[in-house]
Amino acid sequence: MKKNAIFGFGAAIMLALFGCANSPIQSETESLNPISSSAQAEEEAPKEKTVSLTTTVKAAGDIYEDEVATLRYRACETTRFMGTSENASVLDLDDTLFGISGNKNGANNRPGLNRIGIIRLYDDKSGDREGSSLDVSIDSSHTIKNIAIDFGSGSEYASVYNPDISEEDPISLTGEVYLINGTGFTIKNTGPVSAQVDINSVTITFAGPAKMIAEGMSTQLSLSYTYLKELSGAIDSFDREATGVTGISYGDWEVSCSSGVTYIGNSAGGSSSIQLKGSNPSGIVSSANTNNHEARKVVVSWNAKTGDGRTIDIYGKNEAGKST
Repeated sequence: MKKNAIFGFGAAIMLALFGCANSPIQSETESLNPISSSAQAEEEAPKEKTVSLTTTVKAAGDIYEDEVATLRYRACETTRFMGTSENASVLDLDDTLFGISGNKNGANNRPGLNRIGIIRLYDDKSGDREGSSLDVSIDSSHTIKNIAIDFGSGSEYASVYNPDISEEDPISLTGEVYLINGTGFTIKNTGPVSAQVDINSVTITFAGPAKMIAEGMSTQLSLSYTYLKELSGAIDSFDREATGVTGISYGDWEVSCSSGVTYIGNSAGGSSSIQLKGSNPSGIVSSANTNNHEARKVVVSWNAKTGDGRTIDIYGKNEAGKST
């Protein structure tokens, strides 16, 4: 409590207390109905509070996790043709998961690997539109979900196939990807004579193998829920009679309320009011708070004889006060 604070003449003081989130203390002056002469705590209606909580839970079952790999030629050391069976690492893929091959088909050459980072599919010189192709497969415990192709040129001459379904019917583009959902794909030059297809990269999204969720493992599942929490509240109120101080002499007093809060003060009892002066040690503080309530509002009922211009200062803090 601020020293030398001016409190004027107060007839009664009421404090509203709640076990809830921090809120600035407000001060008000208003007319009140007569207050009982003894310290008391009146229970307010419970307050509702909704709290959202998101948590991670464990579940048993198969969880497939998406992974992404990018096929590209980054050697940039030589220009050469692909072999019918290449190490996947030549195209920046994991050898233990992927298999790749370059097939000539009706073209004169297998796909070319250009030192500037281009994979080139050549045209079918016979005009049958069966040019060279890039074939990619994945371990049978995995599934290729979709691919996105970054073409350098000739995208209109490229066709994508899922050999698990058909090597004759190409897959249509869905948005920006080709949906595979299988263990491999083929990109073929199906353009006319002299048409070439240049590929910068292929982004492969794949999944698996299935991972069984066991105790102690985190999962991909989460849930959220809300619950209502009732907040207990109390109103402490006391007047001059509760302090036991009478007359114009100032004295120390202590009032304990059923809310668990104890108030101590120094005041006089003139005009049957809690009479405070603007010098030490006059004032009121809460000195104990066994239920950890937080003060939300202080209401003062003024004595009718209080002179104009009289003020009080009210301060809030997160620890109990003490007398000085």
